[in-house]
Amino acid sequence: MNHKLKYIKYKKKYLDLKNSIGGMNLVANVKKLSSNSSLSDPISGSVNTDQVQDIVNYMLDDCGQKLMGYPRGDYNLPGDFINNYMFKDVGPSWACNKPISNLEEKLGDLLGQGMVCIGLISILLRCVLRDGKKMPSLDPNNYGEYTDLSGFSKDLTDPNWKGDNKYSLVFGLNDTREWLYIYTYGGKSGKIKQFSKSAFYPRGTLLFRCLDPYTYGHVAMVYTDKAKYEDTTVFHTIAFPVGENKVAIEPLSYSHEYFSRWKSWKFDWDKDDKYGTKFYSKDDEKKCEPMAYYTHVLLPEDYIDTECFAVPKSKI
Repeated sequence: MNHKLKYIKYKKKYLDLKNSIGGMNLVANVKKLSSNSSLSDPISGSVNTDQVQDIVNYMLDDCGQKLMGYPRGDYNLPGDFINNYMFKDVGPSWACNKPISNLEEKLGDLLGQGMVCIGLISILLRCVLRDGKKMPSLDPNNYGEYTDLSGFSKDLTDPNWKGDNKYSLVFGLNDTREWLYIYTYGGKSGKIKQFSKSAFYPRGTLLFRCLDPYTYGHVAMVYTDKAKYEDTTVFHTIAFPVGENKVAIEPLSYSHEYFSRWKSWKFDWDKDDKYGTKFYSKDDEKKCEPMAYYTHVLLPEDYIDTECFAVPKSKI
């Protein structure tokens, strides 16, 4: 089975799941699923405040629904990457601290310039950002040892990195490296937790794979509320063949098991399997363990500071 057929197979599984829980009208079904579950979050042991949950619900149910199906974008502006995109209200990252008071007026720009995964999260958070406040991920006070450096960077490059952005770490794009640094070593340290398939994550939890030269990382937002792994869906935009290549609600397993889906590849002409690819390692018992896609999580109460974020008064 080639890559395209495998993608179609898993897309069909996604569509079957979507239809089984009520098509695109997922909001009521998410609440129904949550109310039928007595499961708690074994990682945090905490419950979101009503205010944080209201913010999450507004981002996903109001703003998110307007963005469904919107395309991904490209970093295609001519000239210097840093000057073009860092702390700029431009797609596909939309990494700036300008609140979006009227998403409807922004939709034309978003449709034309698209959103990558971090851009989608930036847009959602800007829709609830209070005037005069900064997203923690775009606040230099949270940059730790980088705060006082010129350009918030040590100006280091990785010679093995291929692509436009060769910096080992630079702030202002809102990418997954920045988030993971800030919440591990920077001004919001100690909040990142390892991903676990046995956890029941609250709605709004962010799932991370750090930016790297091979997968370019990813961030997704949990759409369901404290559901079992196999029932959890995420709201995100992720490129083919990992996902739909547009803003979508998909099963968590669809992206998390990306490496499992392609855990090995054997060419039909290679009878001795000399040239196949394997995306897994062997444990102490020589059993194969596929590499997980998501590695770490950030719970809603750990990144949604109610002094910075709030549901707009006009929507209350």
